[in-house]
Amino acid sequence: MEQYLKQLESQVAHDSLYSELSEERKKSLPPALQLIHNYKVFGGGRLAVPAELLIPGDEEEFEQPFSFEDDAEWMNMFEEEYREDIPAEFIPFGHFLGSEIVLLNSGKNSVHIFHVSDIVDPEWMQYKLTKENIDLEAFIRSLRPQTISCFLKTGADYECIEIRNNTELKTIEEDISHADETAVRKAYMDLAKGLLADGYELHYVPKWVQDELNK
Repeated sequence: MEQYLKQLESQVAHDSLYSELSEERKKSLPPALQLIHNYKVFGGGRLAVPAELLIPGDEEEFEQPFSFEDDAEWMNMFEEEYREDIPAEFIPFGHFLGSEIVLLNSGKNSVHIFHVSDIVDPEWMQYKLTKENIDLEAFIRSLRPQTISCFLKTGADYECIEIRNNTELKTIEEDISHADETAVRKAYMDLAKGLLADGYELHYVPKWVQDELNK
């Protein structure tokens, strides 16, 4: 797994962050999670997983923004709010955008995902914690720099933009190939700025897009 963390760090380290978790708190984590906290891969808006990792064979859905968690207060909140319903071997280590929490089964090194609303349905929650899930190393291997942005407009209108295969710009309506990474990024930013000018609002964007929009 270490090789995949090194590779991931090299892809995002220019604007990512080191873990802010205390050394004492890190030592309380399972060894696999301690390893993650050695790498500069923290901070929102940096990482995503492809849709096909979560739904095998699904190449149409957009990637899902993901963040490793290094906030001790968030971890304490998890223990207070959810531990009564979740066995001790399940350790939170990250989250998808919104309210989906990502857990490691420390005994099996498997990754499990639950929505905070699942906790009110014990049978469904049990299913989430026991069904066949993703191996931690496979999860880490799948992580990549986040490219997806989502823009919302009053009512039900929304638009998503994602870069695939380095040069392909994916939107809800179409996929467009560009000559190189420079060209696809320019097209991406032109589309993002056009959506904002048309009255859309940011829902979420990668950090690099936010930085460009702030210039």
